[in-house]
Amino acid sequence: MIEPTAPASISSSHKCEWAQMTTYDLQTVPLRTGTTDQDGRLVFINGELTAVIVLLADEDHGQQRGLWSIEADFRVVASRPPLFNSPYDAVVWLLRRDEERMFS
Repeated sequence: MIEPTAPASISSSHKCEWAQMTTYDLQTVPLRTGTTDQDGRLVFINGELTAVIVLLADEDHGQQRGLWSIEADFRVVASRPPLFNSPYDAVVWLLRRDEERMFS
């Protein structure tokens, strides 16, 4: 059984240069990965499912164990995203990528 490290759903807002207000929600969800990497979050930005992130828990990850990885990004992303210390860091990265695309 997975013990969530955060409440089942988190909502917050992030002010962007290109929008009045951007909202995000993190919804805790167990993932069936075949490893101990099962603590996942669905990331919703402005009500749309944007990404699925997972906590790297398996010992095979070595020093990256305990970091968060974007497993699925439902937007066009040209490069491999970095690993993150928390789900919130991943959301900030996703929001910044959206902001960069709006101005490029």
